[in-house]
Amino acid sequence: MTKLTLRNIMKYAHQQARIWVNNKHTDSYTIAFRIALKQEWTNLKRSMANDAARKARQAAKEKASAANAAPAPKAAAWKSRRVMPVVVAEREGLNRGKSWYCSERDIQTKGACPSWEGEAICYVYA
Repeated sequence: MTKLTLRNIMKYAHQQARIWVNNKHTDSYTIAFRIALKQEWTNLKRSMANDAARKARQAAKEKASAANAAPAPKAAAWKSRRVMPVVVAEREGLNRGKSWYCSERDIQTKGACPSWEGEAICYVYA
């Protein structure tokens, strides 16, 4: 069905009813027409619901991509960050993030000094 008009819906239901009567699925054209019309309205409702859901998903994707594309204001101001012990960061009065205990994973992935293992470390932003 190309257009969602009442005329096209009725036309399709009429065609289906004639096919069912000609193929001897039913003897009554009226009953066949009612069934075909009911099916077509159901298909139309389902199609409209699918279109609305598709538009909502598309809007959500666009909103998410717009949010991901624009950097956070604080993140844009930070030029770099590095890992440093909390004691040193507090002593020097540096802008730091949340602290955690240094593990072997931090040494391998974040470039922490092996002597800091077990100490509290944090990101320091410049």
